Amino acid sequence: MALQVQELGGQDAIWVQNRLREVEALDLRASRENRDLSTIHHQQLEEYNSLQGATTDLIIEEMKSMSEAVKGIEGLGAKLEYELSALTSKVEDVEDGVAELERQVVEIEARAKELEEDKADDDPWFSWLFSIFAGQESLAALQVTRSQHR
Repeated sequence: MALQVQELGGQDAIWVQNRLREVEALDLRASRENRDLSTIHHQQLEEYNSLQGATTDLIIEEMKSMSEAVKGIEGLGAKLEYELSALTSKVEDVEDGVAELERQVVEIEARAKELEEDKADDDPWFSWLFSIFAGQESLAALQVTRSQHR
């Protein structure tokens, strides 16, 4: 029995030693893979941080650019509103001027008719000259008027 125990102990020792070598080999392999993964992780983390920083910088620059563009557009809008207001005022002034001119023309035409009627009876040449000046009679009408006064 002692021999069998010794033989079993030797076989068990060999089996245990083989398993121990396998575990040590697995541990060595796991350590290498862990080191490789750690190196890859560190590299990827550095690249990620670099890209994140570049992206943040790009976003900040684009936001500044957009903000400046919006300010420029707002400035152009304010300038356009000012110019439209100035043009509106000028258009109103011109419309008022045209209305005043029309009123004055009507008054002058009425006064001219009065003068023409007063002078037509007294002086046919004045009537003819006034009609040409006022543009109210055609050449044929002028000839008729002149022939009637002769």
